[in-house]
Amino acid sequence: MKLFVCSVCMGFVFLGCGTRQRLESLQTDMEVIMEKEHNRDLLPRYMPDIIRLTESLSRIEQEPHINDSIYHHYAAIYDTAQMITEQFYGLSDSAVSDLHRNMSSVHQVLLSHIERLVEVQYDAARCGHTLKESMNRLNRAGYLIQTLPHDGSPSTDSLLNILSYTQEQQHLRITNAHQARYSLWAARQMSRISHVEDSLQNEGGQRPGISISNIHFSTQGFHRTENYRREAVLLLCGPIDLQYLDEKTRGVYIRIIEDMVSDMEEDEYYEFARRLDEITTRDMDYTGEW
Repeated sequence: MKLFVCSVCMGFVFLGCGTRQRLESLQTDMEVIMEKEHNRDLLPRYMPDIIRLTESLSRIEQEPHINDSIYHHYAAIYDTAQMITEQFYGLSDSAVSDLHRNMSSVHQVLLSHIERLVEVQYDAARCGHTLKESMNRLNRAGYLIQTLPHDGSPSTDSLLNILSYTQEQQHLRITNAHQARYSLWAARQMSRISHVEDSLQNEGGQRPGISISNIHFSTQGFHRTENYRREAVLLLCGPIDLQYLDEKTRGVYIRIIEDMVSDMEEDEYYEFARRLDEITTRDMDYTGEW
């Protein structure tokens, strides 16, 4: 219990320090109460300190450096204070009223910052070079929305509905953007098949690679054969992963492969399929140049 008293006192001192330290201290103080059964009877004794702490907390809403980490501390403190008022008995009406008033102010802080903080994550998601990077940012935005405490008011209900809808739309928009980029790259690959076919035929596969429109293609694994188009298709379509293509580009890919295998003998077909399957495909988390 002495540790708890020290924690409350230290938390009160931290009110003069940085926002993060103040929030962490207050959160620790309140969690100690919740976690220790034998502290519950002593809660009324420390309520004045908690009320003063939360009152100070509600006054720092204008600090410009409130970020998603500090927001999470706000949300956690709000939830803990809400549990204190709901689960603990023996508190005076005035103490409960004071705590409710302070936590209402804290809730307003959360509401005033949530849209800005979520938009920061959306901006970063839209700039993500890989799909994974973008999804990580979207997940952070979703977590911010999920941790916004619900005070039961219609206005909070409405805001949560709007934020949830926006999250879905951003997810769809960003996923489509990455798919469009991948499909454009694949379309460019396939548009060069005839050029690569001609280059392979002219060079006979003697060089380590060929360049077309400033794009270099490795000819590793090139088979000296009269069917240069087959080799071109393997070089250019091999790295394409069909599952990431949009509908139109997928249709082009399928037609190219179907045209290629339509007149093959069975053993030729299986050899072609084996070689195509062995080529490492590019996914939407590719970090190189597109």
